[in-house]
Amino acid sequence: MTFTLKSGQKIVAFRGTDSTLTGWKEDFDMSYEAEVPAQKDSVKYLSDILNHYNDDKNIDIIGHSKGGHLALYSAFKLAESDNSVGNRIGKIYNLDGPGIRDDIYKQFNKKTVKLINDKVTSVAPQSSVISKIMCNDIGKCKLCIKSNSFNFLFQHDPLTWSVHREFYKKINERFISEKQRPESELAKEMLSNFLKKAKKQDIKIFVDTIFNFLINKKFLSNNFNIYPIMINIFYKYTIQGKSVSKIFSETPSSSKVFKREEEESIDNVLNILSDEFFKSYWKRFDEVNKSLEISEEVENQLKDYMGKNLSVSDIVKIAVKSYLVKKFRIYAIRDFFRKVFI
Repeated sequence: MTFTLKSGQKIVAFRGTDSTLTGWKEDFDMSYEAEVPAQKDSVKYLSDILNHYNDDKNIDIIGHSKGGHLALYSAFKLAESDNSVGNRIGKIYNLDGPGIRDDIYKQFNKKTVKLINDKVTSVAPQSSVISKIMCNDIGKCKLCIKSNSFNFLFQHDPLTWSVHREFYKKINERFISEKQRPESELAKEMLSNFLKKAKKQDIKIFVDTIFNFLINKKFLSNNFNIYPIMINIFYKYTIQGKSVSKIFSETPSSSKVFKREEEESIDNVLNILSDEFFKSYWKRFDEVNKSLEISEEVENQLKDYMGKNLSVSDIVKIAVKSYLVKKFRIYAIRDFFRKVFI
């Protein structure tokens, strides 16, 4: 959609993910497909708008979530094909949206990267995870905005962001946070390493299998959100040590029987995610636990469970370092999941 402000400034706005399963699946397809339909359409739309308003030197672009990604993608693609077109793009605002996949980003020439990067302002909340997907640190200006929600899923909603008209001209500590929280940086490292190590074919099978299952089970609603479902699968697999078949058999009326290659691919994806999560958590253990305020009650549960006079730090470090979480129900990590994800 294109807006014309009273000043005459035109702004192209790309919407984020819709609530359909098709829309959500396309988001995950971006992790392995060369180009998904939304990306292709965004390039055509921006090109059409720039051609239509050929007297306007600068047209700004904005988008939230997937829309932020499309704002980046369309700008880079058009500038790569013709730098004079890229010069007509004014400012680009990516509001807590994913970046661009590394193998695609590296195809852009240095002139294009410099041209577009200088135009980008990236805005994300303190515990952002969505902006850490395919994160290339695109943008000369990066703002960490405060959210009134602790849960990262809710922080993604811009209605929780501490923005008010009185703050607009004078950005101060009520509006902007100094930096993102440790768990956000944990997500960045984990997801980046995962995409480098996981095979695209395994990711494709994982995504296709999960979404075909959801379609068959009629997981449809006006406010459908895939993230809690994916996180629940990861939680059960990683923390509770349940097999893929066991996880899906727990779904009411489920009769899903996995083919051998399907289960192997899902296992591969979840194993890499699990390993990268714990490696990243281990590196930032003290920072993350301080940020999440692991409680004394949890520490006592741990001591009772293990039957040893160990601190939360000792127990979780042993568990993470040894990758024994699948065998032991580690309460501190479970608390982490509950506070941040569930």
